[in-house]
Amino acid sequence: MKNCMKKMICFGLVFMMLFIVQGHITTYALENNNVSNSIAITSQPAAVAGKIGDAVEFRVGASGTNIKYQWQYVLKGQNNWVNFTSGNACTMKKVLNETYDDLKVRVVITDGNGNSVISDTVTVTLKKAPVITSQPAAVAGKIGDAVEFRVGASGTNIKYQWQYVLKGQNNWVNFTSGNACTMKKVLNETYDDLKVRVVITDGNGNSVISDTVTVTLKKAPVITSQPAAVAGKIGDA
Repeated sequence: MKNCMKKMICFGLVFMMLFIVQGHITTYALENNNVSNSIAITSQPAAVAGKIGDAVEFRVGASGTNIKYQWQYVLKGQNNWVNFTSGNACTMKKVLNETYDDLKVRVVITDGNGNSVISDTVTVTLKKAPVITSQPAAVAGKIGDAVEFRVGASGTNIKYQWQYVLKGQNNWVNFTSGNACTMKKVLNETYDDLKVRVVITDGNGNSVISDTVTVTLKKAPVITSQPAAVAGKIGDA
């Protein structure tokens, strides 16, 4: 009987110890789970695209206690994440320049307990302006000559607009039929010292202006004084 009692007491003690240990394990697991889930990203940043000079905004949504934000970037062709100096809020506004070409961006979110989570990485797409590969050349000719203006450019969905400024004026005017990479004209008096250029625009609204070239009109000689009739006798000089 005594042996049975001892066994029951021992069994009870072991059960209580297991219960207590299990309780501690469960409590730790629950606490640990709460810590790991103390920050939640509710909306991820989105990729942005624009041309140089455009204002863009990066935005993240998160829930947690005493949250702090640090936006980071990686330059094209590099691997190291660098902190934005003014990227410490849930939104970050920037004006695009050349350094944003294929830039990678993310945000590190940290709470008051030191727990942190990292957002998805997004990419900046820089819509570049067209590139002029060959500039127009100056032309010269006489009235009635056919001349050609030509430009070379690379880009997407490129459009051309040739323009001119008359001698002694300042306003650029569009040629009515100057909408291709080449433009042919027949010289007349109005082309004397004419200034010509071309504005190239792509499908994203980026534009670039060519060099300005001049038309030299080869004028016919001008008689400034006509010969006069003479009279005299033989031997006169």
